[in-house]
Amino acid sequence: MGTEIDLSSHQEEEVAYALDNAKVPYCIWGRPLLRIYGDSATQFSGWVIPDDRLEDASETLVSIGYRFCQIGEECDIMQNGNGSHPHSDYHFHPDEVLQHSPRNGLPTVTISLYPKSSILWSFPDPPVGLPEPNDAYYMLASDERLPCHIGAPLSPWLSWGRRSPERYPLKIPKPIKYLENMVARRCRALDGSEDPYHWMKEIYSLVNIMMSNRIPNLLFLDGVSSPFERYLAIMCNDIYPLSKRKEKAWEYLHVMYADLKNNFALPPPGKQFFRAGEDLNTRIAKWQGFCNRLAKWKIKVLEHED
Repeated sequence: MGTEIDLSSHQEEEVAYALDNAKVPYCIWGRPLLRIYGDSATQFSGWVIPDDRLEDASETLVSIGYRFCQIGEECDIMQNGNGSHPHSDYHFHPDEVLQHSPRNGLPTVTISLYPKSSILWSFPDPPVGLPEPNDAYYMLASDERLPCHIGAPLSPWLSWGRRSPERYPLKIPKPIKYLENMVARRCRALDGSEDPYHWMKEIYSLVNIMMSNRIPNLLFLDGVSSPFERYLAIMCNDIYPLSKRKEKAWEYLHVMYADLKNNFALPPPGKQFFRAGEDLNTRIAKWQGFCNRLAKWKIKVLEHED
């Protein structure tokens, strides 16, 4: 189990305000985003930044007192608390975190910055100011179509649902576009080029939110593109047990992989490619298994460079 937690909502607003003031585009992603969508799980604080503004974002966080961790991926906190999350390009520790290791098993707060190309590669850059009402990709965390806020006064990082419009605005991806990106990243991992676990957790949480009707289906399904529509139809068909839906969705993911690859729409490999300790033979076996499944289901993939 990871030992990280999200920032409190006040800390998130502090970071958002600083980035806005520096005119650095951003949106949040990962478990904190799912919490706003209506999932109560938490893990870390992830921020997506346009690739060419990562340095600016890093300098902005330093300017408001957050400590840039120079150890990077070898940091004990990230090793012990990052779980299956992709490695970030920059991460920071608040002032109260004095050691590069979890203390007495207690949760440790970190702030992680990711280049947009590694997480939301198909998105345009987030707006510098507020998203337009008809923006197809971004919205505010206070949008009234999101679930009502459920607070946790003693553990503010466990609160979930939309933010109050009286609080500082926080930019987030729209649910359907975010879900499409997570499914595409899961497709990318089918060939063994990266660890699929994080993308799987995101997808299952999003599907659970959809099926619980915490967010109106219109917000999830309006504008869904092919072939993601078919995948969602399989995962959300509650006529069948979850195990059967996962089995059919697993097979259809391979169809999607071929479709995305043949249309030059497959995302690039992520930063965290393999589970720790995997050797070359294990990775080759994953690739061979992937090829065998394609052959079994008669799924053809054109040969070309990604």
